[in-house]
Amino acid sequence: MDQVTHQIRRVQAFVRTKRGNKTRLANSAGLRSSTLTDCLDTDWYPNSKTLMKLVQALDELEENSVHLVTAA
Repeated sequence: MDQVTHQIRRVQAFVRTKRGNKTRLANSAGLRSSTLTDCLDTDWYPNSKTLMKLVQALDELEENSVHLVTAA
């Protein structure tokens, strides 16, 4: 699997979890929530700038989540 597909699937997996939601991820990435409207569709393919912002936000959200778990 190439890196782009891997990161798209990573975004989709986050949105499917209990802790993740489209609005939270979009806001964290500085994007409109409508950007992720169809993100669970198999043919969803964001442009490179959008995917980069989503991946950076996801990295931060996951890092913060790890810190919260270890601090508890």
